[in-house]
Amino acid sequence: MATMKPLKIIVSLLSNFAPIIEIIKIENDKIAESIQKKQYA
Repeated sequence: MATMKPLKIIVSLLSNFAPIIEIIKIENDKIAESIQKKQYA
């Protein structure tokens, strides 16, 4: 059971960070789109 504890901690940390990662991805997509529009304009 001792070997499972770090894994559980990592999983809980990942589940906490998942929404933040999604927000960052969405923001990056928006920035990339605006850059592409500027290049083609």
